[in-house]
Amino acid sequence: MAIPVLGVRLGLIVCASWLVCACGAVISPKTQPLPEEQRASLAQGVLQARSAGARGMLSLRSGAPVAGPAAPAAEVPMPAIAGQQSDYVPPPKFRLQKAGDSHFFNFTITPDYEASTRAYLSGDGDAALAALDRVDAAKSPSLSLRWRSAYDRVLVLVLMSRPELAEAVLPSVERNEIAYTGTNIGARALRAEVRYFAGDLAGALRDAADVLGAIGDWRMPVSYGGPPKDMDRLAVTAGAQIRAVSLVGMVHFARRDFARALPWLELADQLINDVFTIYVHPLYGPFFPIYPEVYYGRGLGLAGLGATLTALGTDPARAELLFARANAYFDSMGFPSGKVLIEVFRAFALFSGGRFEDAASVAGAAADRAEKLALLDVVCRLQALRGEALLKLKRFDGAESALRQAQSLVDLLSGTLQGDAAKVRFGSGKEAISLGLAAIDVQRGDLARLFEDLERGRARAFVSLLAGRGVGGSRGGEIAARVKVLDRDIAAERRRKASVLAAAGDLDRERVLLDERSRLIEVLRTRDADLADALSVSAADLASVRARLAPDEVLLYTLPAADPAAPLSALVATRTGARLAPLGLTPDGLKASLAAFTQAREANSPSAERQALARMGSLLKAAGIEKPKGLYVVPSGDLHFVPWGALAVEYPVSVLPVAGFLMRSGGTSSRAGGVAVVGDPEFGQLLPQLPGAQAEALAVSKGYGAPALIGAQATPGAVRQAVGSGARVLHLATHALFDPTHPLLSALFLTDGSRAEALTAEAIYADPLPAGLVVLSACETGMGRVVAGDDLLGLTRSFYLSGAQAVLASLWPVNDEATELFMSVFHQKARSGDLGQAWLAARNAVRSRGLSPSDYGAFVFGGRLGGAP
Repeated sequence: MAIPVLGVRLGLIVCASWLVCACGAVISPKTQPLPEEQRASLAQGVLQARSAGARGMLSLRSGAPVAGPAAPAAEVPMPAIAGQQSDYVPPPKFRLQKAGDSHFFNFTITPDYEASTRAYLSGDGDAALAALDRVDAAKSPSLSLRWRSAYDRVLVLVLMSRPELAEAVLPSVERNEIAYTGTNIGARALRAEVRYFAGDLAGALRDAADVLGAIGDWRMPVSYGGPPKDMDRLAVTAGAQIRAVSLVGMVHFARRDFARALPWLELADQLINDVFTIYVHPLYGPFFPIYPEVYYGRGLGLAGLGATLTALGTDPARAELLFARANAYFDSMGFPSGKVLIEVFRAFALFSGGRFEDAASVAGAAADRAEKLALLDVVCRLQALRGEALLKLKRFDGAESALRQAQSLVDLLSGTLQGDAAKVRFGSGKEAISLGLAAIDVQRGDLARLFEDLERGRARAFVSLLAGRGVGGSRGGEIAARVKVLDRDIAAERRRKASVLAAAGDLDRERVLLDERSRLIEVLRTRDADLADALSVSAADLASVRARLAPDEVLLYTLPAADPAAPLSALVATRTGARLAPLGLTPDGLKASLAAFTQAREANSPSAERQALARMGSLLKAAGIEKPKGLYVVPSGDLHFVPWGALAVEYPVSVLPVAGFLMRSGGTSSRAGGVAVVGDPEFGQLLPQLPGAQAEALAVSKGYGAPALIGAQATPGAVRQAVGSGARVLHLATHALFDPTHPLLSALFLTDGSRAEALTAEAIYADPLPAGLVVLSACETGMGRVVAGDDLLGLTRSFYLSGAQAVLASLWPVNDEATELFMSVFHQKARSGDLGQAWLAARNAVRSRGLSPSDYGAFVFGGRLGGAP
């Protein structure tokens, strides 16, 4: 025993000597704080930027210029980081710091801080947040503790799939980091990660570029003559660099651009290996502790690099070595789901590399392993990937079996499983399920099954993107409240099973909770079908929808396109039958036509607008749609943005979120309800005032004999009071903005009485504004983001959930002359009967004035064509 004791004593002597000889050198590069860019939402960003006098343009109603956030950054340049490659470091012993230990950033770990870390690593986000609340509420927490508490809060919110809430915490992280270290590059790199998981890949790259530009070609040394004078900044800088480099690589990986991902992931592997090289050094290690997220990040980075090499097919032996090393790091943490995660990477890479046979085999085996761990969401993704691979091999029976297993699971999970962001979760998502099943249905000529699969895909997208949000306010009573409690319990159970420190538990508990949820939803559906559809997946059948069509009405249900160069097609249904029809354009061709129209509109060139519209008009001709009494369109992809009123159609067109909308028997609002009209709220110089909107609102209110909320009166509270339990008509003439990153944060601008106040789509989902007819007389209100499953999520969808039977919205800024004429005619005709004919008459009135197609075609109608307010 003498030798080990002697070794320890010699080590202590050497360590003490190193401290005595400390040169006090500054190792980290000098980095000034990066310019602040707070962006909890685009709507709030516009108001903040306007208050600060920032530059950059956004178009609102009437094309008024408003300051807004800057454009996304271009390609991130690879930093010229030199240095010798250190030898691979196997995973050191994993240890969690405990209460009483000294944290690297100079504070003593408190019991609550330890509890937050353990809860986070155990997947218990609610407990972690509660513990961090106690940390923040403690008497006089140190600056460094406040900083790390806010930092950890961001990580917990990302774990809970709430990146938009995490981004709202980031300004606090930045302020405390600057106060403690003089830089904010750590917080900015963390924001890049938040935006990555929000699906904002351009924003993630922009932040990563800023971080790497500030750090330059610096690399953390692995050899020191003494303790660095700036150890705090050294750790922050190294961590920020690794996070930024890794994220650039993973963005390319998510986009399946593996050749561009490879050098970034190689560099990230070298940089994080340097950290572990220092950590295991007998002299330096005690001064450079490593935290749990670094172990996890190391395993994830090795798996990503191995998957990249697998997809490229360049070095299979090294890829397998990297997968084995990833597994070693996950095992060192006792991470039970690590092996499954690695196999998800491997299967995704094999599929992306065109090795479909191997991909199907690996995905099937991994799904079996995930099933044993009761990781139901992972099973769903792997079965979807397996189905995709088998479909590529034209094994239709096996593909359908796998995809239907995936569909059954995802339908069960939807409502507790959030959306696919921007494909950053590897494997296959919900969109792949819809595409694959649609392809099989078309190949077999089964139109009824095709219709049902398409409807289910749209329902999944809508339900999943509302998961975890408060939906419906107090609607649904005790049953809806119990469903929301179950949703929290199910999400917590899912995080627990997939966590780093997953403890043994009842693997069947999630299924038991899901079954109870399904039972409650069926009860709720008998009382409030709209709310039930927002909480769970349901789909109407083709025969029932056809029966709801009037004679000579046509339903055009466009199919999602997997190949942008292949012709678009649609299911065309009438009361008497259904058929598949070509649409005469490819997705690429449609995108080009829409881009040409936008360019012509912005250049104020009506002739160029008409040329682009002529190409879009071929869609209906190719489908054999001549002169129906009315046309319902359920769009897919860029077809959501076709200005149907600008085309040469002489019949009403209604754009629906799902065909099942036609099965509605009535909304929550009463046709005997009142009329609520809003115009030109008081913006307090944050946004341009809208005298034209005020005149429009006064004219509309006069026509209905109802008062209008103008200026300082147009507060959210006043609007809700005017709507009450259900309005017949709700007309909103104000600014609006679509947020492409967080579509639930798209907003209408009202007022707090003196300044502009945003009313978001999420707020309307949570506390609905029930009205039979909703008119959104503001720019971009008809816009939304096409999400997995081909639903469009934006402001209009929130009003449909509120019970609206019809919504009129605009696709772009419209001048006051055209808007006032359109609205005057529309409301006059609507009061006397048919809403579809009212839309057509209003379109024709503006067109007859000789105005451009972008003036008379901006407004899109959705709802029953024959309904009346």
